[in-house]
Amino acid sequence: MTINKTIIRELEHTYRRSFPNDLKRYLLVKYAEEPFPYEFTEQDLYAN
Repeated sequence: MTINKTIIRELEHTYRRSFPNDLKRYLLVKYAEEPFPYEFTEQDLYAN
C-alpha cells in the first residue's frame, strides 16, 4: 500500500487531529512508493 497527501488528509479528518509537518514528510518519503519488487510483507505472505 502506498500513501499520498489525500490519504494523510483523510486520516487527519478521521482522527480530528493535525499531524506535524515532519510526520507528513516522513510518511511520504517512507511510504509513497511501492516497495522493492521482491520485498514481501507479512500480509503478502498470509494472503498468498
